[in-house]
Amino acid sequence: MWNQIIGFFFVVIAVWAVPRAVRSVHEFDGGAPALFRLVLSGLFVAMMAGFGLYSFWRAHKVPKAR
Repeated sequence: MWNQIIGFFFVVIAVWAVPRAVRSVHEFDGGAPALFRLVLSGLFVAMMAGFGLYSFWRAHKVPKAR
């Protein structure tokens, strides 16, 4: 149960950051600061989503107590 709760929070944080990542794509002008924001936003979304999905996967693999 705990892994599912943590996974939910990580997925919510990832979804919350998606608009900023999309805005970074639209604001990209080829400069170094814009590239840095774009990469940082993309990595943040990918990491949070990855942690969330991994937590759900771990919750599925935990043996159920009977």
